[in-house]
Amino acid sequence: MAKRLDREQWSVFQSELYQTNTTVVVTDDLILITDPTWLPAEIEEIREFVEERRSNQPVYLLLTHSDFDHVIGAGAFPEATIIASRGFNARSDKENIVQEMKEFDETYYIHRNYDTSYPDPDIIVDSDEQVLEEGETKITFYLAPGHTVDGLAAVIEPLGLCIAGDYLSNVEIPIIEYHSESYQFTLKKLDELWNDGKYSTVVPGHGLVASKPEEIEKRLRDSEWYIEKTKTSLEDPYVESAIFAFIDRHKFEAPLKQVHESNKEQLKTER
Repeated sequence: MAKRLDREQWSVFQSELYQTNTTVVVTDDLILITDPTWLPAEIEEIREFVEERRSNQPVYLLLTHSDFDHVIGAGAFPEATIIASRGFNARSDKENIVQEMKEFDETYYIHRNYDTSYPDPDIIVDSDEQVLEEGETKITFYLAPGHTVDGLAAVIEPLGLCIAGDYLSNVEIPIIEYHSESYQFTLKKLDELWNDGKYSTVVPGHGLVASKPEEIEKRLRDSEWYIEKTKTSLEDPYVESAIFAFIDRHKFEAPLKQVHESNKEQLKTER
């Protein structure tokens, strides 16, 4: 059973694996599910939760990006209208992502009673501030590349809830799979939305939900600091000691040090 955080109109289900979060928003106007994951029993719990709370509202499924852990449960909601970015829909390596899902299930002898093909979006987000409105519920989307090429964030009004995808985690450092400047641009965008009062709570892809202003500020500043210091470390190796001290503050520092090495290799390709 997934860990669960409940609020009046939204709940966050956290998988046992990588503290991966699925958010379910329930209003009189719609139900929104984001990135359902990981294990079949966890996804079934989410599906039952949705069914118990659904009356006649339309169901939407937001996929924040195409990493396989964020799309592996999409097939459990065949009735949902899928929302994703243009980049998500245009990926040329969809078969590789499907293969990652199959390899994960085969490795752990997992059987799923739903399809694990690559999701086909019904609503494609092309630009910042694209809006979905149902009654009094408004969802505004923002392109969020950097971690991946096809990232997408969303702010749900009037709940003040930001679905950030794989940004602003308290258990992970920034993971730069696409490009560091894009990552920094996304952080700037999330920072501006925060300063403009567009959201008061952020749900990261992994880790704890943040609602205290000082915690949200800390995550924004820490992410910005880490990327800048990692860039500097390519020329000045003495900076590494400060980065390692930052990583050591995290509970799961061993895998994060591997992430840091991968980030440095990515930054070298950008030079």
